[in-house]
Amino acid sequence: AAVPALRALLGDPALLPQQALGQLSFVERVLNTLLANLTDPAALAKYRRLKLSALHKKVPLKPEHAEAILRHAGFRTLDAPHSDGAAEYIEWGPDEDAALAPALAVVVMIARLLRRAKSAGPRAMLAEPLVVDVGVVDLASLDYGGVDLLEACASARPASQIQIFGGAQAAGAVKGALVRRDWLQQRLPQVASLLQECPGALDIGAREKGLIGALSRAVTQARGGHGLAKLERSQMLSDVARIVAGMVLSAMRRPEFCFQPTPAEEALAAFQALQGVEAGAQELREPEPDGEPVAQGDADGRGAADRAAPAATSAPAGRSSTLSGLESLERSLAAALLETVPAFRLPGVRALSVTEILRLQEAPAFFTCGV
Repeated sequence: AAVPALRALLGDPALLPQQALGQLSFVERVLNTLLANLTDPAALAKYRRLKLSALHKKVPLKPEHAEAILRHAGFRTLDAPHSDGAAEYIEWGPDEDAALAPALAVVVMIARLLRRAKSAGPRAMLAEPLVVDVGVVDLASLDYGGVDLLEACASARPASQIQIFGGAQAAGAVKGALVRRDWLQQRLPQVASLLQECPGALDIGAREKGLIGALSRAVTQARGGHGLAKLERSQMLSDVARIVAGMVLSAMRRPEFCFQPTPAEEALAAFQALQGVEAGAQELREPEPDGEPVAQGDADGRGAADRAAPAATSAPAGRSSTLSGLESLERSLAAALLETVPAFRLPGVRALSVTEILRLQEAPAFFTCGV
């Protein structure tokens, strides 16, 4: 639906290509700032409402084009008009369910136009037909104005720059992060504690970069051998994978994460506990060597069973409210992080994560060995 408005902006003879490009950049920044704050109710209430006088100030020449594109992205006029009868604000909504899909579609199309202008110049934006199809690959490739996935630790933030997951934010980038520390503390307090205690667990060195490149080449070669296309890289999904890997390695040092009996171990423990109960009951049935009678109430073994029963069920208890075990961390953390990525908040867009630990003996030399 936004394609006619985009073509009207780019084809307006009263605007230079650079001016049209500036309007696209403004609309993209407005939408990315809004999308980056979907999980923060206070910030969302601030950024979902746009004053038209501010829009006209930012876009002094032909602002109706930018306003039309924003309306196709989910903005609508508020019911309360200005004193002269004109609308004063436009607001994104009425809710996320109704406005998220059109907003993401507009951001994808603007990103395509900006990439075309960067590679071939502003005049090339309409040199070829605009592709209107939006797929999962397009959504996963969005970076939402360079916003980072994870908010940096406050103690590690220099006063001279904005510290983010991958370094200092570039000029003009959307400030903030999709995953805020307070949100993570509320959802997964143990993970927030791990991040606070091990801030360097997410750092990427030369060895890790070498292994990532080797794995990427191995996957590409394997898909090529079966006639499949090369996978497209998503920075957001790469950051999610990096955080999960770093947290799993850090959790291996914590006893509460490492205790996770397998189903076979739990079945064996239950069997051994049952055998212990039966052995205790058998001993009570036999007369003692000095000829003293068996205690009242234990002749049938019920007393021993009652005393032994709690020991058989005490180990697995108390693991429902907090994460316990590395597998639980792997399953829960990836899903929780992706809840903050706007593209994965759309109904029907889901991600499947696969985790495997590579032992050092399996990769003795990251720079020389094959994978």
